[in-house]
Amino acid sequence: MKILILSFIGSLLSIAGFAQSIKGTIKDSAGKAVPYASINLKNSVTNRIVGYAVTDAIGTYTLHIPAGTSLAGLVIEATSIGYKTQSRPVTDLHLAYDFTMTVSANQLRSVEIKNSRPVLRTHGDTLGYKVSEFAGAQDRVIGDVLKKLPGITVGTDGTVYYNNRPISNLYINGDNLLEDRYNIATTTIPQGVVDQVQVILGDQPTKVLQNKVMSEDVALNLDIKKGARMQTIGQETVGAGLPGNYEVDGNAMLFKDNFKGINYLKGNNTGYDLQQELVAHNLTNYQQLIDNAMPAALLSLGTVNNPALSRDRYLFNQSGLLNLNDLVKLNNDGQLRMNAWYFHDNQRQDYSQQSSIFLPGDTVRYTETQHTHFQPNNLHMQFTLNNTRTSIT
Repeated sequence: MKILILSFIGSLLSIAGFAQSIKGTIKDSAGKAVPYASINLKNSVTNRIVGYAVTDAIGTYTLHIPAGTSLAGLVIEATSIGYKTQSRPVTDLHLAYDFTMTVSANQLRSVEIKNSRPVLRTHGDTLGYKVSEFAGAQDRVIGDVLKKLPGITVGTDGTVYYNNRPISNLYINGDNLLEDRYNIATTTIPQGVVDQVQVILGDQPTKVLQNKVMSEDVALNLDIKKGARMQTIGQETVGAGLPGNYEVDGNAMLFKDNFKGINYLKGNNTGYDLQQELVAHNLTNYQQLIDNAMPAALLSLGTVNNPALSRDRYLFNQSGLLNLNDLVKLNNDGQLRMNAWYFHDNQRQDYSQQSSIFLPGDTVRYTETQHTHFQPNNLHMQFTLNNTRTSIT
């Protein structure tokens, strides 16, 4: 019987030990409750937190003390953002430990924000990209840098888009040297000679219509560095490899105020199709505008579709291109421009396919083989005389 009584008394003492807690309320100097304040029970000797609680929406809290914790050296601390921290020693668990907190204004340390990203420059309806801030060590021509400019994308065929809209023209120091065959510039002009790439919103190329007829076209302008305008720029590249591969690229460029020219000779059999540098990006839109779209071809060679690979992976070619583009300013309002090229290539395509059709009682198999030989020889010469009133081509 004594053992049962002692066990019962021990259980009561154990429950009482676990049930020890501290209660109180947290208010500010105006008497309003401070919700979600942190209440820490610390050992002042070791500075360790032995208990933790948070006030509710009306500022009250209940902090449970772990069993076996001695009251000697215990301190209760109340903290909240925007208020001074307050603390009181714990002496009697029967007391309510209430706190009245005062507002504390903390001075934040100053922060300096540095922006190392390139800065865009705007002037009226023109947005300028500093080429040196976007170019990398691996970028050789200006077309490599265009792919990095914010808002500008370049398609697989070289078409340049600004905010998903194809550009209408690419000018060089404000002159339209290449019409819309601007792949000649993006694949040839070294990026180091270009100071800025400027986006011209609402481009109106006809001078007599400027400030009179609004346009929604977007154009780019390559602003050549002043030091590069006074001298001839040239690059020569010759490469060879096995088995019997070659690549030749020689060009000469001049970007003076009164004369501009991009002239080059290229050749290769490494799978790079030079014909893509002669693409007129806006020809289809222009033909639709003047209602002179070419009819669809009545006959087809019936060749297979190109595989879903980069063209230089499967193209076996022998391409050669002589390209001459020169512009001379006759006076303040007149220009004479020549665009001429000769393109030669020798392309072969071999294709073979085997198909099997499984029928309920039989199997049909057939083989399709195609051998295609394409050898273009294209000569183009165009002279254009422009002034504010007339344009003769």
